[in-house]
Amino acid sequence: MICPTCGAQIDDNATFCTQCGSPVQNNTTPEYAPMEDHPTELFEETPAYEAPAYETPAYEAPAYEAPAYDATPVYNAEPYGYTGAEVPASDPGAGLGKVSKILGIIGLVLMCGWAGAPLSITALILGCIGLNKSKNAGFENKSAKTGRTLGIIGVVLIPVVYIVSFAIGIALGAFESGTSYYY
Repeated sequence: MICPTCGAQIDDNATFCTQCGSPVQNNTTPEYAPMEDHPTELFEETPAYEAPAYETPAYEAPAYEAPAYDATPVYNAEPYGYTGAEVPASDPGAGLGKVSKILGIIGLVLMCGWAGAPLSITALILGCIGLNKSKNAGFENKSAKTGRTLGIIGVVLIPVVYIVSFAIGIALGAFESGTSYYY
């Protein structure tokens, strides 16, 4: 075959010219018959689907009936867990518990000072009293528990701090006679 653009000899099955690169129409491709020449007996028409006729029953709404309630309200029922004893409206040991907690914290802060021991002992006593009052009234007083615990820690730690500081002073020679730290 000959390229129509440049006139070069090309292969019969080529789609592009090898010299100039232009597209070449290949005459060896078979031509197809038009659609009207095809046989139509291959295509049968299928009938449209017809749904069977079903009879739909008529909807009947159910009759509404109001629920039956007891018309008499109950006002004098005892609350859940009521034992019959008078329950106080507030915790009688709450104030002592808060004071005990505050004194316990201040006692631990002033542990090395002169006020640490009396404040811790007072926190311990007030915490025990507040806890006892709350327990007898049926309440749980966490502030009193905290104050009592801080008082116990202060009472135990203050002597330990004094003994350790005294021992360190002896080890450093702070109590030797004739030693003067002022020059």
